[in-house]
Amino acid sequence: MSGFNSLTAALEGWFDKLLRDFPKDLQKRIERDFFPMPWDNLSPAQRRSVAQRWDYQSDPATEQDRQFWCDLFVRKDAIEKQIAEWKAVATPTASDLAQPEAGLAKLRR
Repeated sequence: MSGFNSLTAALEGWFDKLLRDFPKDLQKRIERDFFPMPWDNLSPAQRRSVAQRWDYQSDPATEQDRQFWCDLFVRKDAIEKQIAEWKAVATPTASDLAQPEAGLAKLRR
């Protein structure tokens, strides 16, 4: 057992209730885990969405997935910067153009 306590599961049956109607321990958890989102200003669907997002970002079981997406966007950003650098390279002759074009084609793949 990872010790992970799903917020969505803890709130099942409560998404349509006002914060004042919750047991004190659950009120405190909502105030902590929803911060800065004000529970009473959200619709039940929005509350569920926030809870699901919190679960995804907090569950150790999704760490590998989160890391994959983080790494992907870091790599994408680095490639986009390289493409911008290649595009900025001066190409005074047609033969000089071949190298940047080959580099750009490789980066775009």
